[in-house]
Amino acid sequence: MPPCEKKTDVCRTVMNYGTEDFDLYLLFQEEAERLEPSGRLLSREALTRSLARPGYDPHKDLFLARTPDRIVGYLDITAELEIGRVLLEGLVHPYYRRQGIATELCAKALRRAGELGARRGHVSVPDANLPARRFLSSRGFQWVRRFLELRLVLYHSRLPSVEDRGVTIRKLRAGEEGRLAGIQNRAFEGSWGYHPNTVEEIVYRLGLNDCRHEDVMLGWEADAPLGYCWTTVTPVGHNATQTRTGRIHMMGVDPSCRSRGLGRTMLLAGLRHLRDKGIQVVDLTVDAENTSACILYASVGFKKRSATLWYEKAVG
Repeated sequence: MPPCEKKTDVCRTVMNYGTEDFDLYLLFQEEAERLEPSGRLLSREALTRSLARPGYDPHKDLFLARTPDRIVGYLDITAELEIGRVLLEGLVHPYYRRQGIATELCAKALRRAGELGARRGHVSVPDANLPARRFLSSRGFQWVRRFLELRLVLYHSRLPSVEDRGVTIRKLRAGEEGRLAGIQNRAFEGSWGYHPNTVEEIVYRLGLNDCRHEDVMLGWEADAPLGYCWTTVTPVGHNATQTRTGRIHMMGVDPSCRSRGLGRTMLLAGLRHLRDKGIQVVDLTVDAENTSACILYASVGFKKRSATLWYEKAVG
């Protein structure tokens, strides 16, 4: 598909994704990344797996805006009905904005959310993206939460020594996905926006190309995991720079053990694991209202890079 030329008043339609749309959808993602780099490049394999994630039906939950010869926008729905919400993620090609496409995509997605029985829709945007924030406000979304994007330049950092907290640190093994789901759900129960994970979802996530069982550190005492640090590694070619980048995907400690300093132990175990894999820079996302976590991350050298705002709208 050749680069788009800016057009106005184009003939376009908004419809559900069909299997025959795969190649055009992938090309749209690639071109949008070239025009507005976000640092994430979506491969054919990654897109295929994303469309096959548990509890998701792209033929009902993915809406595409099309002109006669190309895709110019999309809006994707991820249902988290146990906590009464859907997550909305979308993009309109920069050359096709201000033509009502985002409004139409949003309306269809919220209609679908109502069909699913969701009570509200949530969407996140970078704090600096003022046009997106204005659009959401104009459509009745209200700002509800702020998350911070933090970064640690690992190869410039001297990690503190890990104190003995009476736990054994080891890597997750195949067949322990249920244990990981259990400790994760206990650690985040009641946290804003957290949707309990199923074993199926854990298995799916561990099968993606940025994570393996060996990238999840578990802290064991006797025969029970008390904490974990789930790290991921950005695949080569998925980063716009040559820097080897990793991420603290999620980290938590059993609520009954939070006064023992295990959070720091698990964080350092995850960072040492990433350093041993040659990772140079580590990113993570944290709720700005989670003061204890923010203090912990700052104590080992994480610095704020940016912020993300979450917006909410009632469905129906």
